[in-house]
Amino acid sequence: MARWTLLLPVLLAAACSGGGGGGSGGPTGGSPSIQTAALQRGNVGHTYFQQIAVSGGRAPYSWWLSSSGDALPAGIDLTADGRIAGIPTQSAVRTVILVVQDAQGLLDVRSLNLEVRDIEISPSSTANLVPGSVVSFSASGGNSSYLFTLPTNQSGASVTTAGSYTAGSATGVDVVRATDADGFYEEVAIQVGDDPFAGFSARWGTTDVWYVQWSTVYDPTPNYATDFDEVLVALGLRRPESTGASGTEADDLARLLVIRRTLAHLSTYYGNSAQGGPQSGGLAISFVKPGGPGAGSTPTVGGVVGASPLRYNTICIRYGDTGSVVGTAWLDDGNANIEHDCGNPSGTPLGIFANRVLSPYLATFNNSIAGNPVGPSDVDGLRAMLYGSAPLPFRQQAIWNVANGYGRVLAAVLAHEIGHSLGLQHSNPSAGSGDIMNASLTVSPSVAYAFNATHWASLLSNLPGPNR
Repeated sequence: MARWTLLLPVLLAAACSGGGGGGSGGPTGGSPSIQTAALQRGNVGHTYFQQIAVSGGRAPYSWWLSSSGDALPAGIDLTADGRIAGIPTQSAVRTVILVVQDAQGLLDVRSLNLEVRDIEISPSSTANLVPGSVVSFSASGGNSSYLFTLPTNQSGASVTTAGSYTAGSATGVDVVRATDADGFYEEVAIQVGDDPFAGFSARWGTTDVWYVQWSTVYDPTPNYATDFDEVLVALGLRRPESTGASGTEADDLARLLVIRRTLAHLSTYYGNSAQGGPQSGGLAISFVKPGGPGAGSTPTVGGVVGASPLRYNTICIRYGDTGSVVGTAWLDDGNANIEHDCGNPSGTPLGIFANRVLSPYLATFNNSIAGNPVGPSDVDGLRAMLYGSAPLPFRQQAIWNVANGYGRVLAAVLAHEIGHSLGLQHSNPSAGSGDIMNASLTVSPSVAYAFNATHWASLLSNLPGPNR
């Protein structure tokens, strides 16, 4: 069994003072008096707001922090009208000294304590869940004995006080909150709805089953948890600081969106539905969701085995130090076997080299939002696009163009390499740039990719392979 490669042409803490405004106001005459006796707790990453109450004196009032006390925690400021507000960014315990001055020049001073805690929930994000999904949450960073609740419950979910969450049957966003023994808390938002990958399932017995593996690391000096994540950073679909397996909620949603678009295009190149299901006139092949088929077995990494029921093929998205080669796979004449197109058998790298696909993609399309990567304000839009809504103009459209564009060309390279493992040879070099089996396939989302008639006839004959 030979290996084939695809070649591409290089185508505040400071005191804050201000005039005007002033707490709750008060009668004229007399001295001002700060009435707030205690400051509320602060939680890292959550909006903090407290209006300091004052009585007496004559408005307007001016406020500042005495240098004799501590600075406010990072991310929080004292405003000109006596509000302590902001989003704290780190844990802190501070004693601040508030000073108020009225229009008569009379003062009052009050020392108050302010504590901020950084409670952490694990897992920190779930991206998307289908109805009935169960997730076990835990918390750390606070005063033990955490209580889990659902302050927002749109799906009809339930959560035990110990953190066992079960998604409800309705579509919506749930919020799980973990509160420590002193009242400090953290929250995680959970999108519940129809599984965007529901149609990508193994149709055993009637199709060849293929699993695209996304979580591999072949970069010898990796900066991120997977090679695919590093490409997403270059596209602006993951934040550079998100080096762990789980990124921000926006990171995780953007990752799923690219995978969803890739699988949609891959399915249509083989004549089936963009939702993953069979379609009239389509080929007898099924592609499964990111988590795998949930049953069956696949060869060892880089291996080939004889076909039998409940065996599936695997091809991975990985790093490759391969020059202009963007993919390599086993060539299986007649589609007699089951392949694992990944790893480095006998020193030859197998798989789709996502970093090598990236370079010509950017060279021909030059489409990236790396200068303004996805963040919290993009979460709602990413959810909507993942669940099938059309992107809105401007920012959502920019994200869609990158996710869908890269997914489209990545799917074309996948279709090419999978084609080899289904028995296809390269097309004539003079074939059109969108001929999927052309060894010099043009990497651009503006190209209309398709198998030529000869290759389509071969696929009709070879799919499904024997003993499926």
